[in-house]
Amino acid sequence: MHFLYLDMVITTIVAVLMGYTKPYDRLVSHRPHGSLMAPSMIVSIFSQMIIVVGFQTMAIHFLQHQSWYSPISLYDGPEDEREKVVNWEATLLFLVAAFQDLILAFVFSKGPPYRKRIYTNVVFLAAILVLAFLTGTLLLYSPGKWLEDLMKVVHNPEDSHLSFRLAILGLMAANLFAAVAVEELIVDRVWFKRVLKTIRRKKHSKSAFKMVRRQLDKEIQFPPVGRTTYAKDADDAASSVVAVDAKGGPDSTNL
Repeated sequence: MHFLYLDMVITTIVAVLMGYTKPYDRLVSHRPHGSLMAPSMIVSIFSQMIIVVGFQTMAIHFLQHQSWYSPISLYDGPEDEREKVVNWEATLLFLVAAFQDLILAFVFSKGPPYRKRIYTNVVFLAAILVLAFLTGTLLLYSPGKWLEDLMKVVHNPEDSHLSFRLAILGLMAANLFAAVAVEELIVDRVWFKRVLKTIRRKKHSKSAFKMVRRQLDKEIQFPPVGRTTYAKDADDAASSVVAVDAKGGPDSTNL
């Protein structure tokens, strides 16, 4: 049931509604990334993966250091009763993963310069808040015996460990802050993109049309006003320009 809630409820709703965010009102001169293999995209994804694994590890370590915690013991009973999914480890990782799915959906719903801000997509924002409320209810309060059995979560009303649950909620708030900070203070900054460009040592674009454009920018008498230029001569000249610029001459510059 844990995976059904994470995949069928959270992931499906988020994936469907995220695309309803409208484009931004103004166009910008630089294009968005055309590939998920762009360096800044890779750094962003791996950074968020590290944050997710780090906070899940902290949550488990925090659980194991509680005085009331009892680790799962090796089961020696009948084979048909061997599976035991209702335990603190499974409950904690399920709730933490649910919060982290919502955090990533919020973080990756970036606004300008390509799309409007997340609050303009009212349905999507409302879905995130409702799902966060439901997940928080499962974490902090007893939703009822039937729902506990359905969701396979641990909750003992007589010994609810409310302070521990509140600490986990605070840990998820720190997770949200860390995820937003990485995107806003590092990945989306101009200085970070310059660092990546320096590391890659990309002198100039290898696109043929940009090579021609750079060479034409150096031509003082371009466009040729007052003289006749034939298509065949222009094609031969453009081919020679691309061949010369592809060698990476010392005067090649970026657009």
